[in-house]
Amino acid sequence: MIEVSRYLLPNGLKMLHHFDNSTQMVALNIIYDVGSKDEEPSQTGFAHLFEHLMFGGSVNIPDFDTPLQKAGGENNAWTSNDITNYYSVVPRQNVETAFWLESDRMLELNFSEKSLSVQKQVVCEEFKQRNLNQPYGDTYMLLRPMAYKVHPYRWPTIGKRVEHIEQVKLEDVKSFFYKHYAPNNAILAVTGNISFEEAVELTEKWFGTIERRDIEPRNLPAEPVQKSARFQEVSRSVPLDSITKVYHMCRRMDKEYHCFDLLSDILSNGRSSRLFQRLVMDRKLFADIDASITGDIDAMWLRDSSAQVWPYLPLMKKDKDLQLMVAGLVNRQTECILIDPYANAFNDGPLGSYWETDHTQHMVKELHERKWEIDSLCYPIRLAYHYWQYTEDTSVFDENWHKAMLLVVKTFKEQQRKQGLGPYSFTRDCDRPTDSQINNGWGAPVKPVGLIVSSFRPSDDATQYGFLIPANMFAVVSLRQLAEIEDKVYGNKDFSGECITLADEVDAAIRRYGTFNHPVCGRIYAFEVDGFGNALCMDDANVPSLLAAPYLGYCSFKDAIYQNTRKMIWSGNNPYFFKGKAGEGVGGPHVGLNYIWPMSIIMKAFTTDDSEEIRACLKQLRDTDGGTGFMHESFHSEDAADFTRSWFAWTNTLFGELILNTIKEYPNLLSQIL
Repeated sequence: MIEVSRYLLPNGLKMLHHFDNSTQMVALNIIYDVGSKDEEPSQTGFAHLFEHLMFGGSVNIPDFDTPLQKAGGENNAWTSNDITNYYSVVPRQNVETAFWLESDRMLELNFSEKSLSVQKQVVCEEFKQRNLNQPYGDTYMLLRPMAYKVHPYRWPTIGKRVEHIEQVKLEDVKSFFYKHYAPNNAILAVTGNISFEEAVELTEKWFGTIERRDIEPRNLPAEPVQKSARFQEVSRSVPLDSITKVYHMCRRMDKEYHCFDLLSDILSNGRSSRLFQRLVMDRKLFADIDASITGDIDAMWLRDSSAQVWPYLPLMKKDKDLQLMVAGLVNRQTECILIDPYANAFNDGPLGSYWETDHTQHMVKELHERKWEIDSLCYPIRLAYHYWQYTEDTSVFDENWHKAMLLVVKTFKEQQRKQGLGPYSFTRDCDRPTDSQINNGWGAPVKPVGLIVSSFRPSDDATQYGFLIPANMFAVVSLRQLAEIEDKVYGNKDFSGECITLADEVDAAIRRYGTFNHPVCGRIYAFEVDGFGNALCMDDANVPSLLAAPYLGYCSFKDAIYQNTRKMIWSGNNPYFFKGKAGEGVGGPHVGLNYIWPMSIIMKAFTTDDSEEIRACLKQLRDTDGGTGFMHESFHSEDAADFTRSWFAWTNTLFGELILNTIKEYPNLLSQIL
């Protein structure tokens, strides 16, 4: 594992550091969050032009290359659709030269007509040589507009037409620079034979005085879903025919991304790949075969982003970089809630989403999905509260966090629906009933009894009755945590009291309306109710669930009603409890009948002090990975090799947490199943 240390300057520059004493060199990489996707359709090729302009001299240094070469260093750069990377490599004794040079061109370029004219000629010549004067040079010029109809990925990094560069004016160049090239829009990576302390010192010395700039959020058009194949055939004077095929792939952070990346290498990357061997070597149908995959990074779910860092929180006292990362996540979640407290997933800027056709009130470009789930607001509170408990750091509780929490409480009260239906409804044009709500998006009628409506479950499935009891349990815990923060950190006793009052009201309503006299199991917690007396007796594997109530801190696992509920959940009295040759556990409608979620088995182990029960859970988890070594979203009750999602980060994180907890509480238990 490569050890990376992190440092954040007040001006927003992020510095990453890795020490390597096996070399006498140090490399500086500056990655700017700007690429060809940030260009105007009528002025393409700007990001690539800047790759060249950055070597043409900066405000205090007319010649970049000479001082670097005198220091024994070298440098280069590259541009993509998404980022621009500049790097310098120097002997460790002369590392300050690289800091000096890179900081000066971040400060300001030497804008001149002469420099612009020279670099325009260089870039135009590169464009002609690469795209016009060699065989197959215009392949991607033709291919990209076929793959993308509205997104700026539709033109290559070098630009659409050479005229766009030929016609560039100096004022256009200045405007583009001040829009994108700033410390708060960059990451500095320092690697090699230099200590973290020295790297921090030099970064502060040379970059610390550069002022941050206002970076406009991206507002990129969302690419519509392609619904039919697209073909184009062209004739050129080339040595051999060429075939290029493009498939729209998943996003970089999707669970399947690494599978596709690996698959592309296995099939078509290098002389040992399968297609090369069969089609080039054996059958001699082609002269060469190659493949590559790209993928962007967009959406962040409030629930998943919280849950997946949860087990790492105890390590923050010893790992300041980890603490910084979690604090950054808390701040980012705060920003998201301020955008829209009803949304469950957010883009990295106003990028749009393929769900933007959903019928709901506030589907702005910053949102990826707008399914109202109570737990999407509870998880950020849980994360922030425990961040504070572990670190005693209150810096995340700024004015924005307080504003976000006011919105959280306001949203909870709106969804008690005491004053009508409230401001939220949701429907989706789809063939999956659980992805949409009935009654024009308002859901099934509820009687206002103090409970909070959740239109969707943490599984992403629509609720049948509006009051999702596990989510209301989570809200009670979160409101009490919020009350403590507002009292002890902000000294805001009025708002703290408001949170306590709401928590008590919801808790009392759970006890009165959220329980049910089951004919077999006795008094249990219902999964969903409507306040009219109707109840849904089941459980879903996703957290919050009824099974997870003690895990989330709502009640003791020895609570009598919980114990009755637990017996119902882990039996044939739960319509989504499945048992077969492979194992037993709880599923849910999200993946269909007879599929068990490992998450439910993990949660069963978390909510007992019976070591034999924990051992049985661990053994079943071990034996149902389908031979992959990972926890899946679900597996079939009759065949563990039949699973959904080969890698499910949330479940694997929970599994890791369970292992750590078992080592702590039952240190001899793991050896019994190894």
